[in-house]
Amino acid sequence: MRNAPFLALLAALSLTACNRSSEPAPGANPTAASVTNEVDGAITGTLTTADGAPATLPEGAVVTVRLLDGTRSDAPPAEVLAVPVASTGSLPMTYSLPYDRKTVEKMATYLVDANVTLNGQLLFLTQARLPVLTQGAGKTADIPMIQGLALTAPATEADDAKRLYADLQAQLGAMKRLVGDRIVGETTIGWDAFADTTGVRMVRENVVYGEAGGKATFQFAYRDGKPWVAIKEQGGSKTTIAWDKFGNVVLREVERSGNISEASEAVAAELKRGSDAALVIVAAKL
Repeated sequence: MRNAPFLALLAALSLTACNRSSEPAPGANPTAASVTNEVDGAITGTLTTADGAPATLPEGAVVTVRLLDGTRSDAPPAEVLAVPVASTGSLPMTYSLPYDRKTVEKMATYLVDANVTLNGQLLFLTQARLPVLTQGAGKTADIPMIQGLALTAPATEADDAKRLYADLQAQLGAMKRLVGDRIVGETTIGWDAFADTTGVRMVRENVVYGEAGGKATFQFAYRDGKPWVAIKEQGGSKTTIAWDKFGNVVLREVERSGNISEASEAVAAELKRGSDAALVIVAAKL
């Protein structure tokens, strides 16, 4: 089992705040610094708010940093380690996760995320998990967190789609990559795609609509051989559409200049057609 070596390090994982002393009290357990010396490596970084502004954490708030195994592209990342530590003050806050280099599998994908809770309520959470250790990622990850709006409410399908889509992007480096282009009338489309053992997982297109038609980029993600998330960026706006496993739209969102509005059903249908067309073309080349 891939996670077994990491689980043996559970007691060694520690989170250190900026203003926390690294000197152990007489008779106390080893500190983060001494544990790091024993296991020969550490993932380090800073926990911040999404906009970088300082935030005071209430007394009793618990900060948790997690290490995840995101190797499987057909399932959510598996939790490897998660250790909550009582907060000592505020954000930004530094952290350190000791690990043993010998337990790292070079072909695996590892991710980190974080959250802050108080009495079970989410105060801050990571919007997108960050890759570490393998696939070109390093041992440093600064983790921005957004404020928890729904607190104890369960995540919606739209929230899950955004999070899992970010996880999929972190896994692309381990997948088979294909490239190609095509011309449709006056429109030129250059694309690359990524596939794993389950089939096509992502297609990215750069589209030029002729001399006066402008440009756009598309990202189409797939799950179980079906369109899952489609993103179109053009003229300063970003449109995101997501579908559930039954093909029902669970997210229709347009972002422009920091403002969020709802995309029309016609736009969702257009991106669905584009996603279907891209899948057919790439699948034929596998």
